[in-house]
Amino acid sequence: MKKIAILTNFKSFNPSYSLCSIVLDQAEMLYRKGHEVTIFVSHLNTENPFPSLPIKIERKIEVPKLIDYQSKKDLIPFHLSFISEFSKKLLRYIKNFDIIFTHDWIFTGWNLPYAACLMEIAEDTRDKQFYHWIHSIPSKHKDWWILDAYGVKNHHIVYPNGIDAQNVAIKFRAHISHVEPIPHIKDLRSWFNFGETSRMLIDKIPGLLQSTFVQIYPASTDRLTAKRVDRVIKIFGQLKKLGFSCNLLIVNQWATKRQKREEIKPLLLWAKRVGLNKDEIHFTSQFKEIENGVTKRTLRELFLCSNVFIYPTRDETFGLVGPEACLSGPKIVVLNGSLELMREVHGDLGAYENFGAFNVREPEDCNTAKTHKKIAQMIVDKFQSESSVALATYHRIKYNMDSIYQNFYKRIIERG
Repeated sequence: MKKIAILTNFKSFNPSYSLCSIVLDQAEMLYRKGHEVTIFVSHLNTENPFPSLPIKIERKIEVPKLIDYQSKKDLIPFHLSFISEFSKKLLRYIKNFDIIFTHDWIFTGWNLPYAACLMEIAEDTRDKQFYHWIHSIPSKHKDWWILDAYGVKNHHIVYPNGIDAQNVAIKFRAHISHVEPIPHIKDLRSWFNFGETSRMLIDKIPGLLQSTFVQIYPASTDRLTAKRVDRVIKIFGQLKKLGFSCNLLIVNQWATKRQKREEIKPLLLWAKRVGLNKDEIHFTSQFKEIENGVTKRTLRELFLCSNVFIYPTRDETFGLVGPEACLSGPKIVVLNGSLELMREVHGDLGAYENFGAFNVREPEDCNTAKTHKKIAQMIVDKFQSESSVALATYHRIKYNMDSIYQNFYKRIIERG
């Protein structure tokens, strides 16, 4: 565990200010990964954006009247005095931290007094790692954009893309090795303000964000056979055999008695035989916190994680979960063409497969590995040709907190 300080001068956590959301996502991610996180903000800031998380908010950053400086030579006497006094305080504030993140402190003219404070304490902070986020494209040179002035061995610049890394290095007179391209976090959980239950489930089932193909299938425990959960499992087994990561979550409401909860065990064992391991298929009744069901909000949030909805149900009066799934982000939808009401509810959109229905006999080849493989291949083909589904999946996997930490932050934190 590292002790990490994030230095800002936020007077509030204004949701319309994109930098605030960047910092809040960063802090939450670092906390989730086991680090002790403190955000330093303006002494005027009275807000706590993390009422349920032990992320510290330190209101110790003094905010003098700021000026958009173009040069260090323009620093007015008031700010020179501020730099002399506040740099000593800043050194005390960060003395117990291992890693320091700053946001635009060494970049903007408005923040030049803070940048100057970091220069003042450079000699006394060589035991710490500093990562300075730059959130705009550096244009013309500024005379304080010199990374050596801060202590080049333990200071790095962070920029949200790699394309412009060389330009950033040039503008800050730094070697390219001291510029870290790290994308911003854009995680479903924070972007859509997921509730505690959805977050808990994603913590326990990382594949809901990390897998290529994800389905959420609401099916009450006494309707698992009628909803043909077994067919969905078989198709997902074939998707896995085609080389794709998969995750299937059955939202089996009304598992209120032990017997009902026990009924899923044979299905889980059988799912393993068709190729899905315990990390790739789950029933909500497996989790004590929600064994009796989830709320509408949680179901909606879970649907936002999914990109496939296979619906082979044998009988419905309307099938509420179909429109609910379709309204919750782009998906490849496979409907039961044997059930006539499907076309009334969904039109001629989606892909239709004849699974049989309560009043229509199943085709002889309906429940065969060949048919399930054909459906799986059709899903893959649609995924690769329908950019809206593929793009949403790409962003879900690449920019969630866990992926960003594993692929970018872990290395720089372990460096320290």
